[in-house]
Amino acid sequence: MRIISWNCNGAFRNKLRFISELEPDILIIQECEDLKKIEFDMFSKPIYEGYWFGGENKSKGLGFFIMHEGISSLPVMWEIEEDLVVPKVICYKDQKILLFSIWTWPPKYNWAIIQSIRKYSKIIRHFKTICMGDFNAPYIAEDERFQKNIYNVANEFRKQGMLSIYHERANVNFGSENEFTWFRHKKATQPYFLDYCFISQSLLPDVIAYRIERFQDWRFHSDHCPIVLEIK
Repeated sequence: MRIISWNCNGAFRNKLRFISELEPDILIIQECEDLKKIEFDMFSKPIYEGYWFGGENKSKGLGFFIMHEGISSLPVMWEIEEDLVVPKVICYKDQKILLFSIWTWPPKYNWAIIQSIRKYSKIIRHFKTICMGDFNAPYIAEDERFQKNIYNVANEFRKQGMLSIYHERANVNFGSENEFTWFRHKKATQPYFLDYCFISQSLLPDVIAYRIERFQDWRFHSDHCPIVLEIK
């Protein structure tokens, strides 16, 4: 199962054919417009489930798509007041996985993630869990607030037996990444690490691959690079 998260930087209707080339089974899209504006026949794969989460601004929300006939989702109680930290139970083969699709922004930033982790802690302990998306949580050495921000989130995940798959596999600390997911003003000289994938430690043996797509391949479509998780 291939799960892809990408902040498309808006106008997803003009970009869906590009992300479709990565052949996602589940697609999480930040800054996605209302689904009524999208012509889904442009996908190379059929959409079996499609959802949009957001507020009054119908041009920017969170899109969630299932593009594999063998995958389905079950809803979990969720309120828009919790920002866009959206849980769903994913049914795949003979297993169920709890997947949080994430997009946070000012002023709450990652406080919304911490609140959700605490609220759903009992469910997280029951399921193998993936939390994936645009956390808007860079580590900035010169700014102590941004150092604490991602460490607070990571510590909260750690209490639930979860870790960042990128940092685990690359064996690097937060702030020491040698790959990046967001490039300010689409400039290669201004890289940051904003997009994360935290998973249950019990899910580690099922991970086939994790990667960040190359900035050079996506800079004309967005200031973010897609992140790709493949599990058995």
